[in-house]
Amino acid sequence: MPTGTEIFTRAATLLNDADHIRWPLPELCDWLNEGVKAIALAKPSATAITSILKLDYGTKQILKITEAPKPVMLLSLRRNVVNNVQPYVGGRTIRRVDKALLDSIEPDWHNRNVVQFRKEVRHLVYDELVPLEYWVYPGNDGTGYVEADVSVLPPPLVAAGNINSIGSYGADVGLLELYGGPLLDYVLYRCQLKDDIDGAAGRSAVHFQQFASVLGIKIQVEAGHSPNVRR
Repeated sequence: MPTGTEIFTRAATLLNDADHIRWPLPELCDWLNEGVKAIALAKPSATAITSILKLDYGTKQILKITEAPKPVMLLSLRRNVVNNVQPYVGGRTIRRVDKALLDSIEPDWHNRNVVQFRKEVRHLVYDELVPLEYWVYPGNDGTGYVEADVSVLPPPLVAAGNINSIGSYGADVGLLELYGGPLLDYVLYRCQLKDDIDGAAGRSAVHFQQFASVLGIKIQVEAGHSPNVRR
């Protein structure tokens, strides 16, 4: 994973600001953290982790935003797990179903008197417009655990020592190495916005275009080569 020190060193070279006078390190750190958020928003799988989730009682479930790292959105439910400690014992797999289809087949699936609530989940209902909420069928009795893929927001990079020492930013940024280039472009884009002379606005736009282009291309490539694509 790229580190803050690596990103800031490359940025200082391209900005001709080796001593971090025009763009102090704390400022670069702010832009880097904003860049990580932008990548997580545009491409949730970039910050995906596998996590064990405890289910609440009922059909409606909510990703807990008080947990660390904070969840951004649910990507999938893989399977039930019998226990919540390692080594996990896997259970029945979970299939995603369309809400309209489930509603038409079993209109009262939210009613525990019609569809008994159980520990084991069979189906997932999810709406991307409400990224921190999802629904399970049958409703859970409050004792279930599932293995999930969740997009999370990595902890922000902070200085481990002197905020004006580049060595204090040696922690990784929470993204894979291949995101180092786009993240650098985002930092340069925000830095160049600070100036409005000597063509800096144009340079800022170029860096943002490179950032957006690389992310867009990667999303298209992943979609085209995903094993889930029907050919």
